[in-house]
Amino acid sequence: MGSEVGDVKFIDLDGDGDIDLDDRTDIGVDVPEITYGFNVFASYQNFDLAAIFQGIGSTSFQGTFELFKPDAGGYATANLWADNWTAANPNASLPRVWAGQGASPSDVYPSDFFVWDRAYLRLKNLQIGYTFDADILPIDSLRIFFNGTNLWTSTDFPLIDPEVRTGVGASELYGGEQSAQAGRAPYMFPQLKTLSFGIQAKF
Repeated sequence: MGSEVGDVKFIDLDGDGDIDLDDRTDIGVDVPEITYGFNVFASYQNFDLAAIFQGIGSTSFQGTFELFKPDAGGYATANLWADNWTAANPNASLPRVWAGQGASPSDVYPSDFFVWDRAYLRLKNLQIGYTFDADILPIDSLRIFFNGTNLWTSTDFPLIDPEVRTGVGASELYGGEQSAQAGRAPYMFPQLKTLSFGIQAKF
């Protein structure tokens, strides 16, 4: 396969002594094993809290150029590549950087080295409020609140947003000629974190 020191190592799965197409196997599924969500509501004296959580179980994301070929075609380079293999850094987490135009020996065939689990748990929405006692107000009621969206996410997924899915998204943004870009993390708009404050008054 033309591999050199610093490239991804492929396993001889069939044990015949050769690394070839007979060593292929399933390396992941991009459909979550479970999709879930739950709500939390609480109140104490004049305070109230409401939280919405969502998440998915184990599911695979097949990394593309933003992972295994940094800077190819002008794509954004993942920070992961700061720890790439060199002679001075032989225990790196990623293989050597490939500067050629063609596929590198590390990505000429798909491998589970570039498959990431995008399971996550996310605090999708949080609202905390305080209602003033009616007897101190010149109006019927007054409540102030803080509202936040996408405030916290727990995941081992290394890219910008675990809600990105392999092969989905960019074709709608860039049209038919750019359909090959679909699912590449640099072209996926991440979930925004928003903070807001509000007042509810009743006269």
